Amino acid sequence: MRSGQKLALSLLISVVLFALFSVAAFSGLFPAVEARFYQPKIMSDKKQRLESVLAAETEYFDALSKRFKDFSSADAVRSALSRDGSQRFMEARESLREKLFAGTTCLGGIRLIDKNGVNIHYSTYDSDILSKTDESKILKKYTEIGEVPFQSVNTDAAAGKIFFDEAKMGMHKVQAAFNEELSKDDFSELSIINFSQKGKLINMTVKGSAQEVEGAILKHEPVFMESLPLTLEEVFISEMEAAGYDINNITG
Repeated sequence: MRSGQKLALSLLISVVLFALFSVAAFSGLFPAVEARFYQPKIMSDKKQRLESVLAAETEYFDALSKRFKDFSSADAVRSALSRDGSQRFMEARESLREKLFAGTTCLGGIRLIDKNGVNIHYSTYDSDILSKTDESKILKKYTEIGEVPFQSVNTDAAAGKIFFDEAKMGMHKVQAAFNEELSKDDFSELSIINFSQKGKLINMTVKGSAQEVEGAILKHEPVFMESLPLTLEEVFISEMEAAGYDINNITG
């Protein structure tokens, strides 16, 4: 076959294919194919990801509920409600507190409040202390500290109630650049949840007050620094990653 004939045949095939695609497009065949095959696959993938997120969320909140229930039902913790200040209970309570904080990165503090929402029987917040001696401390009344209204956190449910106050979670995402390369060890005074570094640029998720975080960063004289509080969604993702989940596989 001569080159001219080959060229003519190729042109004819191109024209025929163009005509077929044009007919398919104007006849609505492509949307039908997309609706029949492509869209169901996309919806199926999205459904699987949503189900993965729901399963991870359910597991996360179940773990939180069990963790808090185990803490609040322990004899050493319940003894605080009866003002039992024995050394044995105090040491056991401190051990339980450390365990709870270690396993819950977004936990800012603990308060045990009576059912009337007035008296605080136990608190890890220094700001709740009215007066203190070597032997004892007197706590403020819950009605005096101006925190979350008691009716928002009160519950009669046996399983308890989880209430998130984003303003009080004390979680921050920090990005900072320095004149020299620093490591995680250079910020040992901070409670770091996640840490990544690329040269002189550092990104980390930190637990603590804004003043504590900024103070520790500014000590190293950053060229640039930005610190923002985490949203509830970001705290959830951070908790999932700390627990070993690959959040990218879950959320896609």
